[in-house]
Formats: sequence, structure tokens, C-alpha cells
Amino acid sequence: LLGFILWIPAAIGKMPNTNEEILVTEAKPSTHRIIFGTIEGITDTHIKVQSGEVGEMTPRYLEIEKLTGKEETLKVGDRLKIVVGSQNIVQDYFKVAD
Repeated sequence: LLGFILWIPAAIGKMPNTNEEILVTEAKPSTHRIIFGTIEGITDTHIKVQSGEVGEMTPRYLEIEKLTGKEETLKVGDRLKIVVGSQNIVQDYFKVAD
């Protein structure tokens, strides 16, 4: 998204000058993105996920540790929603509801 500039005069009916201007810019959008994948294998430490999306690192190996506190039972064939950061590093993942 492109930022925008909003000029706010200090008094109504008065044109703003450089001392009375307030610059407002839009916040940058989040750099996180979401991809979906299917579990192809599970070991004691990792989950092997195939995303099948063009340009994606595939397969991805997700750490089992990230499941701590999530009451989800995963099995081969389950679909996952994977949150990836700007450096293409997995931030989190969740089982997609059946």
C-alpha cells in the first residue's frame, strides 16, 4: 500500500503553513503471508509438509515443538495453514478445520 499525506490546518478556515502541518502516513502492511500445505510425514521432531504452491520452498520441515500448547492431533494427509515471515521463515502453523 502506498502511504498518503493528510494536511490538517491548525485553525478552521486558515491555510496550513510549515509550522502548523501534521504529516500522517499509513502503517506499512504486515510482511507475513499465509500458505497452505499437506502433511506428508511426521517424525519425533519434524513434520514434512508439501505446499505445492509455485515458487515455494517445498517440502517444508516444521518443528514439532511449535505445537506445544495447541491441542491438535496431526496425521499424514492433514492440511495446515502456515504463517511465513518476510525472511521466508515459518512463524506459526495451524491445522485447517475439516
